[in-house]
Amino acid sequence: MYDSSYRITKILFFPIVDAIAPVVACPKPYTVVLKTLTLNITLHGAKAHDNIGIKSIEYLPLKIDNSTQYVPPTTLLVSRHSVGHEYLIAVTAADLEGNEAECIYTISIEGKIIKENLFRNNSQLFVRFFLF
Repeated sequence: MYDSSYRITKILFFPIVDAIAPVVACPKPYTVVLKTLTLNITLHGAKAHDNIGIKSIEYLPLKIDNSTQYVPPTTLLVSRHSVGHEYLIAVTAADLEGNEAECIYTISIEGKIIKENLFRNNSQLFVRFFLF
């Protein structure tokens, strides 16, 4: 507000609340070929943008089994038992105001069958692995 001399007499503050969620885009589904007994897969590739800024992008496998281990924040450890499995990965993007958006993508694990061969030598038990 101004008085007759055009001096500011009051300053009004209006809180601005951001209610617009960010936009997040997941990577396309992809396949990883397992050539060793275990493999660390780094979860990455999601893109997010927002009108006030992105605070975080988080990756989380939706379902894992005994053949897989999730190591936060972005590593999926798969083993020879993961061959033939598909994993759904949820990506959550949050903006500076706490609004969130989510997308989901798939990682498939392929590879040759790995055969275990147990044998004994001089009273010791050994395990030999074969990649086919």
